[in-house]
Amino acid sequence: MLLNMKALALTTGVALLSMAAPAHADVILSFNQVTPAPSSAASFSGRAVLTDDAFANGGTLSYSLDSSGATVTGAEGVISLFVSAVIQGFSLTLSDQDFLQPGAFPAGTTATATITTAPGGLPFGSINVDNPLFSLDVTLAGASFSGLFSSGFLCTTAPCSFTGETTVAIPEPASMALLGAGLLGLGMLRRRKPAENVA
Repeated sequence: MLLNMKALALTTGVALLSMAAPAHADVILSFNQVTPAPSSAASFSGRAVLTDDAFANGGTLSYSLDSSGATVTGAEGVISLFVSAVIQGFSLTLSDQDFLQPGAFPAGTTATATITTAPGGLPFGSINVDNPLFSLDVTLAGASFSGLFSSGFLCTTAPCSFTGETTVAIPEPASMALLGAGLLGLGMLRRRKPAENVA
């Protein structure tokens, strides 16, 4: 009985601590092409990781890049960015600091983006990339997006337009802590040895 009370007290204490601690979780926005099915001929995907405060408050991100460098405003709550685009075997993969380096893009690239999110909402806006090899235009519309690859020879045999969906994942650290506390309590109860019978 004493062990049961200890387990209950420990579980309750951990649960109360987890509720008292400020909940913090990064919010993950994923951008995945749906039609046509991504292939080695043409595909687009991306991921943005935001602080929970940035997602809750919303805001506007502006970005521009040319041969002299990149200018970014409104990115304070952005933890990580990743974009992958493939068109006719040409691959462009960018993450984090790559977006600030003109050398990470094909020579002669210019790019602009304006993306706005309402508090707790999905992004709306546009992304435009132009260079001598291809151009890429993406329009974000909340839970969906559409895009167009356009460049003479690159689009003659591959799908040049695509659509996709934007999804959001919000981990819940407080819920995970409560689950852990419950499992800890169950584990302690299982460790209790049954009382020996006295004849």
